[in-house]
Order: sequence, then C-alpha cells, then structure tokens
Amino acid sequence: MNYRLFGLTLILMGTTGFILSKVAIDRAMDARNGLLTELAQRPVRENRMDSLEKSTADLAAITSQAGTLSPTDLTDRPEISTPAEESLTDLIRRNPEAAIQKVLSLPVGNERTIALNLLANTWAEQAPLATLAWAAQLSDADERLTVRSTALLQWGQTDPVKAMLYSQNCDLGTQTQSTMGFLAQKLAASDLALATRYVTQQADGELKDELAAHVSLVMAKQYPQLAEQFIAQQMTAGPAQIESAISILHQWALRDQSGAMAWAQAFPPGELRERALNEINGLAAYQAAP
Repeated sequence: MNYRLFGLTLILMGTTGFILSKVAIDRAMDARNGLLTELAQRPVRENRMDSLEKSTADLAAITSQAGTLSPTDLTDRPEISTPAEESLTDLIRRNPEAAIQKVLSLPVGNERTIALNLLANTWAEQAPLATLAWAAQLSDADERLTVRSTALLQWGQTDPVKAMLYSQNCDLGTQTQSTMGFLAQKLAASDLALATRYVTQQADGELKDELAAHVSLVMAKQYPQLAEQFIAQQMTAGPAQIESAISILHQWALRDQSGAMAWAQAFPPGELRERALNEINGLAAYQAAP
C-alpha cells in the first residue's frame, strides 16, 4: 500500500507509522482517491476541450494564424493623428502601429522596457495573436521573451486554454515556468478538472512541479485535503513540494483551522511539522488581533 496518498508526511519526512489505525488510513485513502479520480474524470464544461493533448488541430490553427497576423489585422479603425499628450495606453488601443513606432523609438533602458510591457499587455487585451506575431519579429531576444510572456499572461486572463496551447510551442526561455504556471492557475480557476488532467499528462520535472503547485493553490480553496494528495502524487519530493504543502495548509486553515491543525499535528517531529504549526498559529493570531 502506498501510504504517501494519506498525506505528504510519508514523502517529505520518510516516516512509516501513524497513530491512526490501518483501517482508518485505508478509509481515508479510499475517500481521497475517489475524490481525485472523480475530479480528473469530471466532464469538461460545455464548449471546452476534452483534453489539451487532443487539441493539435486547434493549436495548429492558432499558430498558423498568429504567424500571418500583423498590427494592421486588428479590427478596422481609421488612421488618426495622435496628439503628443495622448497617453501610450490610449494610443495602443486606437492605433497599435503608431504605438509600436513610438515604443521602438525609445532608447534601450527601463523606459523602453516598461513601454514594451504596457504595449504587450494593452494590445493583447484586444488582439493577442497579433501581439504575439509581432513579438516573434523582435530582434532582441530579451524583448521578444518579455513581450511574449506579457501577452500570454494577458491572454490567459480571458482564455487560458488557448493561451496554454500557444505557450506549449512558444519559446519563453527563462520565463517558461513562471508563465505557464500562471496560465495553469488561471485554467484551474475556470476549469479545475481540465487543469488537473493537464498536469497529470506532463512528464516529471521542474515544469510539472511548477504547474502542479499553481493548480494545487486553486484546488486547496475548495478541496485542501485533495490538494495535499495531488502534490504528493504529482510533484517531486523536495523544497518545492514542501513550499506547496505549506501554502495549501494556509488555505486549509482559512476554511477549517481545527482540521488543518489536526493534520499538521500528525506529522512526526521535524522542520515540516514546526513550519506547519507555526503557519496555523500565526494565522490564528493574525485573525484574533483587533
């Protein structure tokens, strides 16, 4: 029997015994396994994809379209003369081509970086594919990664499924994990079953750990015990898993402080137990403060 599914204690601390009886452990494991199985198999909402892995046609259509878009592919809008005092945000919304010229005319430095982020974020609100297509043409690698990541994060606010699909085949360099982690979290907020399934399909590694950590934060708000089991199954044992466990415990304590405390007290003596108890006690003290 794999006792790690009862809780993270067996994975993180290496212990082999609990004060609970074997029968109680079996029942708890069966209940949690049933919940996780039900969540993973729950039908995706109407008009949502059954599986991201099966969406190769959609992905091909998205990337093909993105490769042919340009700033002029936005909705029809008249050419305008922009007064100097017009804010960059307004200019981006009214005339992206003029905004691009203005931003690229800035010298390399903080002002240009801020302007690029604003351009990517604002433009992606109305035309994420055009924004990403333009980003692919940027010659500077750092600027290309910045614009791509910012545009995907904005797209993820409204359509995390398509943003996630696009990001899978988009070079995000050092920003891959943080960007896809955010997108997975947004996906989980709109469709937890689909996000859970997506994580379980990934190969073990740092990226999967990042995705699981973000999805578990959303899961913990409604199913804290299930979230602990989820990261026990899907994350590599180590510091990242421990941090996720503490974050989930915090969410658990917000909903059910006594339940979270009972779970934390079942840990054997050690760093994890101390951190867990301190997290709950600290939250209790904060909530009790006048």
